[in-house]
Amino acid sequence: MKKTMSFLVATLLIIGTVSISVAETFYIRNFEDFPAYDYNTGAYMSNGAYVGCGPTTGAMILGYFQNVMGFDNLLAPPTPPGLTQGLGTAWELHSYMNTNSAGFGSQYDIRSGMEDYVASRHPVIPGYPSFLFSVDVMVHVGPTYDASNPGSYNNYGPFDDAWTNDATYYAQTTSGGWYIDDGAFFEQTRAWLLDGIALWLAIDYDSDHGADHWVPMVGVSETHYYYYDTFSTGLQSAPIAYVSEFTSGGTKAISLVRTIRPQAVISGEPSDVPEPASMLLLSIGLFGLAGLRRKV
Repeated sequence: MKKTMSFLVATLLIIGTVSISVAETFYIRNFEDFPAYDYNTGAYMSNGAYVGCGPTTGAMILGYFQNVMGFDNLLAPPTPPGLTQGLGTAWELHSYMNTNSAGFGSQYDIRSGMEDYVASRHPVIPGYPSFLFSVDVMVHVGPTYDASNPGSYNNYGPFDDAWTNDATYYAQTTSGGWYIDDGAFFEQTRAWLLDGIALWLAIDYDSDHGADHWVPMVGVSETHYYYYDTFSTGLQSAPIAYVSEFTSGGTKAISLVRTIRPQAVISGEPSDVPEPASMLLLSIGLFGLAGLRRKV
């Protein structure tokens, strides 16, 4: 009897531990629809050029929007889900982001590259032809920055249009050094992810104390963030940390966070893509919900 009780207690403890562990990690809404592309590798080189981490990251994010919302014409061919979905898009973004043959580009070309590419595609959601769709790319910096004292952030574009100062997870030590508060980062990024907002990170991939790699972040726990590294299709993780928290740089430490969200142009103004019921009320000349594949 004691052995049976001990086994039951041990089993319950194990199940409880697993349940707690699973509950602590949150992934982007409809995570199963977020593709993992490994296009930033030699296998996909063209004319001696790498497609690059930025274009691969951008293609994954657009592939996610495509898979969840059912856009027509958002991705360049080939578009079906599978191994080469998004490859044409990655090469298009390579050009729009002014990526060089080694696969590197300027951080200031991410917003313009993503937004200009989407504008060139004229994507629509079947059943809602009266809407124009775009993407909004926003850099999130600490609250100490404002429009009157932007430093170099205006190089991204205007305040509250290209960058904003709502990243409350940036904090300072008593000596003035910067770090990322794990709890605040968890709360803020979890909210974005659960709302279906894609996250684009600049990270220190080679531990040289600088942001040298771009990746999509797809999950977060209280201690780690989860991402696809653009070189493989496996889910990766790293501790939540800021690059300056390490004397000589921290491998996979975070430098900057961008949000990427789809937008619909309603009455001439960009707005977050409405829920299907709202779109039904707003759209003109609809033919019903038959063509809509967005998941909620």
